Amino acid sequence: MSDTPRFAPLSLSAQARIGYRHIGLTTGRERNEGAVLGQGNAAHAAAGSEVLVVVCTDLVDSTGLSLRLGQEGADALRQQLFAATYDVVQSTGGQPVKWMGDGIMATYRSVVAAIDGAVSLQRTVDRLNRRRVGEDIGVRVGVSAGEATLDDGDWYGVAVVEAARLCDLALGGEVLANAIVVTLSGERGGHEFHSRGTLVLRGFEDPISVVEIAWSGWEPAGFTLPFELDRRAKQRFVGRERAFNELHKAWATARNGTPRVALVSGEPGIGKTAIAARLGAKVRSEGAVVLYGQCDEQIVASFQPFSEALRQLVADSHADVLAAHAAHCEGALLPLVPELRQRVRNLDLPAVTDSETSELRLFESVVDLLGRAAEESPVLLVVDDLQWANAPTLRLLAYLARHLLASGTRVLVLALFRDTPIAPGADLRSFLADLRADPEAARVELAGLDAEEMRLLTEEIVGPGPDQSITELADAVRADTGGNPFLVCEVLRHLIETGALREIDGRFVSQIQRDDLGTIDSIRGVMTQRLERLSPTASRMLTVASIIGDEFDFRVLERVASAGSDRSELAGALDEAVAARLLVELPDTVGRYRFAHALIRLAIADGLSSLRRAQLDGEIAESIVAAYEGHLEPHLRDIAFHYCRGAPVIDPTPAGRFGVLAARHANDQLVYSDAVEVTAQVLAALEAGGHGPATGTRARRPSSKASQPPVRSVRAGHWLACSDGVRARPRH
Repeated sequence: MSDTPRFAPLSLSAQARIGYRHIGLTTGRERNEGAVLGQGNAAHAAAGSEVLVVVCTDLVDSTGLSLRLGQEGADALRQQLFAATYDVVQSTGGQPVKWMGDGIMATYRSVVAAIDGAVSLQRTVDRLNRRRVGEDIGVRVGVSAGEATLDDGDWYGVAVVEAARLCDLALGGEVLANAIVVTLSGERGGHEFHSRGTLVLRGFEDPISVVEIAWSGWEPAGFTLPFELDRRAKQRFVGRERAFNELHKAWATARNGTPRVALVSGEPGIGKTAIAARLGAKVRSEGAVVLYGQCDEQIVASFQPFSEALRQLVADSHADVLAAHAAHCEGALLPLVPELRQRVRNLDLPAVTDSETSELRLFESVVDLLGRAAEESPVLLVVDDLQWANAPTLRLLAYLARHLLASGTRVLVLALFRDTPIAPGADLRSFLADLRADPEAARVELAGLDAEEMRLLTEEIVGPGPDQSITELADAVRADTGGNPFLVCEVLRHLIETGALREIDGRFVSQIQRDDLGTIDSIRGVMTQRLERLSPTASRMLTVASIIGDEFDFRVLERVASAGSDRSELAGALDEAVAARLLVELPDTVGRYRFAHALIRLAIADGLSSLRRAQLDGEIAESIVAAYEGHLEPHLRDIAFHYCRGAPVIDPTPAGRFGVLAARHANDQLVYSDAVEVTAQVLAALEAGGHGPATGTRARRPSSKASQPPVRSVRAGHWLACSDGVRARPRH
């Protein structure tokens, strides 16, 4: 019989009948794939045989590659392809069976998974070709489903031969399959198929219906600039050219394959996040991936900035990248990014082990995912407010810096921190000393704006005016604020709102004398006067929000701040605060807000007595419990934190109860350091409420070096009794 394929169009029903007869299945309309593969097959399967999906791959023109690249170059390319193929097969649920010259044979139990694997392989090859300079490679793939017999670790049968013959017929970049594969997959998987008619394969007498599985080439993932950097990038920014050029130089080095770490320091409000936002906006416009994470002053959670940044990465990365990561690291990243389960099939937390080993596996998984992302596009990772980072977070950052520098990964880590006194022996001090000793690390220390920068910023805010008038105003404000950009903007806005600067003929004219500025002696003074101009509802709402934290949810806020106001009045008060540039509404999450700057929140909170703050903390904790009833697990740390801060003036029992739950949850997620943190926090709260250790003893913070889950060793039986009254239900 001729080896030349014969094409004859058949109806879809005829194609299906041919395919079903060929692999020994009935033409029943079972919707469940397992039923289709398992039922109609029973009468036909010989002892030891199964119905499988077989995938065969082959490198096109491997001999020509050897001639063009030389044997050494071709072997290196072949090894790279084989490693990528193996990763794809495993990560899509397949089982590699054997290497066949320049390709692989693999088996799948799921038709949809087999199609996913074939398409993922072609996309992986496409990405490899885009990253390489010079010779492109082509891979062809054949897919078939049917009965096969296992003998001595190898599979034999019609489906195996058919997949190999289909692979031989395919061109580079093509995936050919028996039409029965399409029928079995149904509408699952979202793939597109094109009929190639009926073919008679070499060695077969009967024709089969063949389809081509379509796939789209690699496109950059849909990353956007993180919200916090995006909003800062849209705000006023003047000067800082020397500092920006230093950071951009570090970025250019990283983008070209030599990873870098850069440090930006300065006082609060000096513009650290603003300059990072400017850099982020520029490199994102050039195709880079920009990630952002922030340490929290109030609730110190281990690895928090990495969790925030990697959530963005997991949400927007190609499925192939995540699958390859999971094939190497399994579920080690799940404690930081639980959402990874939604992108990768059959992923679970690694087996419970000692804290050091768990931490190492977590660190390795972070480096692995960032490295894989950087293979697609260079990565800028911004870690903000590093001064609030706890020891585990700094250990991860140090590990990342060491291993990135040794890997050639296209990543720049940009760490921002307040240049304020650090207590002797603090973890951050040691970390910074190590980085500052590295001659390759870029260091930028931001100071106040100089006279020319102040003139430009003043003119940007108040509008154009006589040079002398603008210069005098800028000099006066600079003398009062030290050129701190945030304070400058707040003072000028205050002067405009109070009428000290008046708009005449489209520009602002100063009505103040230099001595008038001396009355505004601090940001708290400015904020106090700005709050007095708000409605009572907006002022009350901001006061409560300042105790909740930098970010807050309307559902939590309204239960504490309502005081007789209805929801529409509270919503209007939020709009009023947003219009006053005190709050920012977060995108994609209805009812979630954050303060426009941490200094605004601090200025408001600092105006409250310690008694009032503690009372509000207790009310906020109760509100969180009520707002998220039924799915408390993600909020346990917040609940325990606020109950602990309120313990001096409220019943400390809830602090113990939710402290146990928060510590257990951290323990279950293998984040032992967080369990240690919350343990120490709650012990201190219980002691403050008269339920702690005996008088004269202080509750000591457990060592974060514990090699076993720390919660189990804490002597706090009172907590366990308290925790019986509440259970955090699993989040659905």
